[in-house]
Amino acid sequence: MSKLSNVKKLGVFAFSALTSAIVCASPSTPLVSDVSVLSSSLAPAPSASDLSSLVNEHFGKDMPIFNVTKDPLSGLYLIRLTDGSLMYTNEKADFLIASPRGKQPQLYSYIPELKDNNVINTTMALSSSLNMSIMNNVKDVIEIKAPNEKYIVTAFIDSACHYCKTMNDNIDSYTKAGITIRYVPFPIFGPASADALARIMALPVEQRASKLTEIERYFAENQGKPLDAKALGLSELTPASKEAVMNGRKFGLQLGISGTPGLVFQDGDVESRYMTADEIIKKLNGKK
Repeated sequence: MSKLSNVKKLGVFAFSALTSAIVCASPSTPLVSDVSVLSSSLAPAPSASDLSSLVNEHFGKDMPIFNVTKDPLSGLYLIRLTDGSLMYTNEKADFLIASPRGKQPQLYSYIPELKDNNVINTTMALSSSLNMSIMNNVKDVIEIKAPNEKYIVTAFIDSACHYCKTMNDNIDSYTKAGITIRYVPFPIFGPASADALARIMALPVEQRASKLTEIERYFAENQGKPLDAKALGLSELTPASKEAVMNGRKFGLQLGISGTPGLVFQDGDVESRYMTADEIIKKLNGKK
């Protein structure tokens, strides 16, 4: 039986796989540090700043809250941290509904007025809207354009990532299927790949794709060896290229990307995994 079928039998709403945990307020040590309360194109909850203060007061000072949005169906508040983690609370921050690391709490709502598909994933709906607003800020990309473009998929990548290389090695299968791929630097494999990505982003736009392919091959064949930027014909670092990589990592974390390639679709949906062109087409067609 599918998860959605189980939810329908439960009634009003449920949390995905019952893995969410309710954390009671206590004067424990801080969970995270460096608070950053930012606005987005989504209409924030009216008491976003006050609620952020309450959450920090109850659950640990300086929690890095990025966005607070009220769910109009349940009345709960969806909180997103700067690393992309999600949690729910009420207007008094009496509790937090969170999940184990690497997972996200999923809130489902039952809407009897809808005759078909009357259970919706509220978390996904709210998150997708915020994700699209984050993606509006993503400007520095390596674009591989499809001749007959039907879809655009943004892939957050590391030049030392095996599955990112696999995706790029098969780039023709994506473009032939009408999928334009936009690569965004998202270094997670250490300083060498971060340095390589920044040097790639320093190149003229038309040279970046071919150099990315070359550097991916280099890392695959020379694991553990230092990067010889000069021998590889990489550009000198520039403030703009370093900023492009820093922004890519920042936006990727805000989106909740937990691995590479991290795929972001035009509707704001995120998949932190490698997907073939056929898998992407099936996913997108399944939404129609």
